[in-house]
Amino acid sequence: MYSIRTFEIEKSFALFLCLFDGAELIGIIAINKLTEEDCELRAVYLLEQHHGKGLGTRMIQEAIQYAKDYGFQKILLDTISSISQKAIRMYRKCGFTETKRYKSTLRSDLFMELVLR
Repeated sequence: MYSIRTFEIEKSFALFLCLFDGAELIGIIAINKLTEEDCELRAVYLLEQHHGKGLGTRMIQEAIQYAKDYGFQKILLDTISSISQKAIRMYRKCGFTETKRYKSTLRSDLFMELVLR
């Protein structure tokens, strides 16, 4: 039997959204609080058969609105450029621009930000 322990999600993320097609979970996106001013886009995932329908953009727009509503001034993200070209195009379409490395990570080689205020 499978279960998700909500309290673990609440401890890890300020926001964790799930996108469903009927009863099927098809996408997730999360916001992690870094500081009082900055948050981080995390756990962005959408099943490949749902790409190209605007659903990823819709999830990012929901996350952006959450960040604005809770007073964050900037959203940061990190990704692996060699395997994330579709996602990077979507991030740019949503207004994210490249920025300097803001954390130490072994795999990520591209860092982006969206200034909200």
